[in-house]
Amino acid sequence: MIPWGIKLSRLELDVTKPEQIARICAEKKPSAILCLSSLDLRKSEQNPLEAYKVNVLGVYHAAQEAQKRNIPCIIISSGAVFNGESEQEFTEESTPNPQNIYGQTKYIAELMVRSICPKHLIIRTGWLYGFRENPSFIDKMIQMAREGKEIKATYDQKGSPIYLSDFMQALEELIRTDASGTYHLVNAGGTSAVELMHEVLSLTKSTSLLHEVTMQELNSQGPARSASEVLSSTRYPMRHWRDALRSYLASQR
Repeated sequence: MIPWGIKLSRLELDVTKPEQIARICAEKKPSAILCLSSLDLRKSEQNPLEAYKVNVLGVYHAAQEAQKRNIPCIIISSGAVFNGESEQEFTEESTPNPQNIYGQTKYIAELMVRSICPKHLIIRTGWLYGFRENPSFIDKMIQMAREGKEIKATYDQKGSPIYLSDFMQALEELIRTDASGTYHLVNAGGTSAVELMHEVLSLTKSTSLLHEVTMQELNSQGPARSASEVLSSTRYPMRHWRDALRSYLASQR
């Protein structure tokens, strides 16, 4: 959480109810609205209607309120808005082509925010890790490596890891400097889950056995995914994911 921000839980604010957004904004008088509500990839595929309610309609309500108050609307989007071959990378100027419900809802939300709010900031990001609560798949695999457990990781899909600490520092700077438009906030260099876990095993000297599998083998009922969701940035380059991973693992000792 940004230290000078006010974070509200879903119990305190349901973004699908515009009257709640209006009431909270009247009480708190924010200088910007940062919309973090999101239904993840798996849940979006399982419940498309709920995905559109939260990922699209919720952002629409937040953008409308921001526009009424003449304040910025900031949303977090994803590399899932793109589709490409495994060696491709996508910059802020690349054309989205989402392959699943989650990516579609995220892209629609981007389009709405651009059209409703002249003052907007769209942040696309990748495989976040470094959470104390609600661990990501990377956090879970790192913990398994520390415990010497067997790990399954995919080799046929690439993405962009991003250390949460790096992400929050970058986001805070963009907000403080009144940045606008679309930014990719990821650690540099795309990778597969297998390559990332080989690095983890090496750095932690783990004895875990790593099984290299395909996306289909890991999750046969999963949604369609692009072979690459690798993001790069022409607007806000960050340190390489290997350097960020070393920092994170060192902080856990």
